[in-house]
Amino acid sequence: AQHSGIAVDTDLQEVDLSPALQLTVYRIVQESLTNIGKYAQARHATVRVQRHAAHVTVEIRDDGTGFTPGAVPAKSHGLAGMRHRVEAAGGRLTVTSALGDGTTISAVQNVDQVRTSGLELAYSAQSVWIRGLDLGGSLTWANSRITANAANPASVGKWQPRVPRWRATAWATYKPDERWALTVAARYSGRQYSNLDNSDVNADTYMGASKYFTVDLRARYQIDKQLSAAFGIDNANNARYWNFHPYPQRTFSASLRWDL
Repeated sequence: AQHSGIAVDTDLQEVDLSPALQLTVYRIVQESLTNIGKYAQARHATVRVQRHAAHVTVEIRDDGTGFTPGAVPAKSHGLAGMRHRVEAAGGRLTVTSALGDGTTISAVQNVDQVRTSGLELAYSAQSVWIRGLDLGGSLTWANSRITANAANPASVGKWQPRVPRWRATAWATYKPDERWALTVAARYSGRQYSNLDNSDVNADTYMGASKYFTVDLRARYQIDKQLSAAFGIDNANNARYWNFHPYPQRTFSASLRWDL
């Protein structure tokens, strides 16, 4: 791409892949950029690698002339070779293109099998103890583990990324009259992992997924039938926590709403 004068942007998340799959991803990106330089007449390309709970996606996009996939011979532009590589690794290759609209090549590599069991309790009631006090909440326990993954054997038996063992929410809204509504809500999430092999032992950093407990506050006032005003504080306890990127700390908001 550098030799052809194409600007290439990258958005590359750290992912857990075996050496064989790392080579597959490298070859897919290499072949895609080679095709863009030869055929696409593009000025810009983007390479994106993203990690999800049970799979990894690789996407290469350009702003070139595009083509009609169905009108191109199956062995042209190296597409057959790329598809064979991805499918041999247990993944899926998708090519999206149209004349004048650029091309996007996406490859998805899944985890073979995940087993999840759990229990969730939920509660919601109105006018509890006193008139105008509404309460609600939920408590979730999960046991989610990778049970098969030929592409990354080190991940077998490990906890599924981004699934905490415990998660809970609770809220209370008090309406002293028809105009006011005062709400306090709390959220909790237990420890999570980002890597398939659970090797990310430091959760409180970039690309980590830490446990957290936050409290949100909100006051709403109904000015008339159509107009209402609200003021809120998200993460009022100013908790510092991460889910790949840092979450916002204490945040203030105000709104004025008009309903037709």
